Amino acid sequence: MPRAAGRRGPLGRRTNLLAALLGHKIPRREAPSARGERHREAALAGAVRLVALSYPLSPSSPVYPGNEPVQVTAVASMAAGDAANVYRFCTLNHNGSHVDAPRHFNPDGPSAGELPLEAFVFGSPLVVDVPKVLGEMITGDDLRAVVGPDSGADLLLVRTGSGALRDRDPVTYAERNPSLHPSAARYVADELPTVRAIGLDSISAGSPLHREEGREAHRILTGVGRSDGRFVLIYEDLRLPMDLPPLGRVWALPLVVAGTDSAPVVVVGEVD
Repeated sequence: MPRAAGRRGPLGRRTNLLAALLGHKIPRREAPSARGERHREAALAGAVRLVALSYPLSPSSPVYPGNEPVQVTAVASMAAGDAANVYRFCTLNHNGSHVDAPRHFNPDGPSAGELPLEAFVFGSPLVVDVPKVLGEMITGDDLRAVVGPDSGADLLLVRTGSGALRDRDPVTYAERNPSLHPSAARYVADELPTVRAIGLDSISAGSPLHREEGREAHRILTGVGRSDGRFVLIYEDLRLPMDLPPLGRVWALPLVVAGTDSAPVVVVGEVD
């Protein structure tokens, strides 16, 4: 039985001839690799570009002296014949990049899980450079020189330069870190009214070399003794490299575990 006219496939000769007569161009079939790249570009079109401001947790993560290190163990392994991979990780909630919520030093303050999610999102972050040598403290005058009450910042990120030691010399990073003097904490809590959180590129706002000063700085920032309810979240062990691009909105979300004071965090910043 003869083939009916026009019944050939979309790339058939008659269809091509008809398309040419009507002024249409028949697209060439894309190679799978080109098609995949086009889909990827389409998926990312208009997507927000993000930069990590926190570190992954791992057994090699530096920890504050006296803290137990992070432990990761396999519970089930496909390499061992199991149907899936499952892991157990064990860590103190103040290991790695984390947020100190008020409950950390203030028994009357909220825990990380009691705060609304909006408390961990910042629209006006400000990165300031306060270079410090090992074990030196950041003072109120140091901060006063780089940020004023009219800055409008809601997240103050203090870059001391100590983050460069984290991978190269994790013991020194953990044991001789720059830390906050109580005068710096008072300046932030009392004279920077828009600041809701402070973040540091050192392992803690306190230091083994200045334990009592660090504890007092924590008490001030967590709102101990205040009648107005004000507190300032403290982000520790953040990634603040020197080539960090200008930041837009910052998302600093906790891994909430019920019954705890503070939490590990994933912190990302929007960049152009």
